[in-house]
Amino acid sequence: MLIKWQEWRFSFKLAWDDRKLRWLSMAMLAVLILVTFFVLWIILSNLSTDIVVSHYTVYLGIDQMVPLSYFVLMLVVPIFLYILVVFLAFLLYKYDYLATYALLLVSVLTEVLWLIQLFYLIKINT
Repeated sequence: MLIKWQEWRFSFKLAWDDRKLRWLSMAMLAVLILVTFFVLWIILSNLSTDIVVSHYTVYLGIDQMVPLSYFVLMLVVPIFLYILVVFLAFLLYKYDYLATYALLLVSVLTEVLWLIQLFYLIKINT
């Protein structure tokens, strides 16, 4: 069964009118964008070559290095994935608002893990 465009708009409007949902989604998007640009600024200011270390293990040391363009792509893709998840959560709001909150909270937890990973990425490259 296909959902009509008007039903999607109505569900999105209902979700946008929910203050907690709107502020949580916008705040986490802002945090994600700001931290991503902060990491880019730190890495690019301390980078001497076009290669960025993207993985380090205690036993083997550096085991994965990527070009700068791939590194920028690794930082930008989660922003678009988060926007997609928020959009799908808002569309789901009319049918099951608890699933919307659950989806948004899981994406927030994923973002927290991403921020921890970015901290260690800065630590490795500076």
